[in-house]
Amino acid sequence: MKKRIISLVLMLALVATMVVAPVSAAGKVENTTTPTDACPCGCGKTLDKVNWQPWEGNAATGHYYLAEDYVQVDERIVVAGEKVVFDLRGNTITTEGKTRLFLVNGYLAVIDTVGGGRLTSKSNTADTGGVVQVVDNEIPGALFELYSGTVTLDPEAGRAKTGGLVYVGSGATFRMYDGLLLNGKSNGYGGCIGSLENNSVLEVLGGSIIGGEANANWTSGGNIYAASDDKTGVTLSADENGNPPLICHGNAANYGGNLYAKNIVTVNAAHFHSGEASLGMDFYATGSASTLVLGEGVVGTIHMNAGKELLTSAVYGGAIENITCKATNATFLMDTTY
Repeated sequence: MKKRIISLVLMLALVATMVVAPVSAAGKVENTTTPTDACPCGCGKTLDKVNWQPWEGNAATGHYYLAEDYVQVDERIVVAGEKVVFDLRGNTITTEGKTRLFLVNGYLAVIDTVGGGRLTSKSNTADTGGVVQVVDNEIPGALFELYSGTVTLDPEAGRAKTGGLVYVGSGATFRMYDGLLLNGKSNGYGGCIGSLENNSVLEVLGGSIIGGEANANWTSGGNIYAASDDKTGVTLSADENGNPPLICHGNAANYGGNLYAKNIVTVNAAHFHSGEASLGMDFYATGSASTLVLGEGVVGTIHMNAGKELLTSAVYGGAIENITCKATNATFLMDTTY
């Protein structure tokens, strides 16, 4: 009996010393970036070895951290041609005026080595990209990478026309490795992410996208809208630990509660659930001469714009010509009403 009591005391002492990680709105442990991880800018150093500078509103090439919450008072922060790595360190950076937070014409990587850090916008009246707009206006290959941290809107914010949180313009790329996109709002397309220009690239390789709204008349893509007239690339895959991205609770007035996509669409792994839309509660796929790949790691309801033969001939929006489907855990529906 005495040995049992001693064992119980030791076990309770061990539990008491454990650090409980914060949990996101989806019930997932909140992601942080480890200081010994490799720096995303390609400098060859680990994060604990680079020369970090306190953020003072300067977006020149370098590595910056937030020492405290920061309010961008004037215009948006422009990353034009520079390579900027930004560590939130558990703090929030937001805007005071009616503008997006970042305009990325160069390279921006966002990490959070503490947890709880946020990029936000208080008054989102921009046409595209309520928090971050990635555009390839002058510098080829504009790129925004999210490794950890949260991108969201202030409760009093307005709605962007497309891409309530992130907009990906022509020739630009948004790559999400982890982190959280939360409660984006759009009056047009893509409550959290909007990408509708030629040659734009969207890669979701982990993390969570939750609670996006695109609920004006005839809008689509509650969480993600990825479509254009060319072969725009959209890829969703599991992270390096095999965890698929979680995309849920999106709301669209028209198509694709969680995801609306067409043209080159590769969904190797993703967990969709609890989307709301007129058609395609989780994922609506369409597009002329599209290529669609669905991997084994896809879970959710996939609504195809197809004819009588599932996944063969689309009636509205053009045919989905090239299809590879290994998604044995997904539910398939087809739209033959148009």
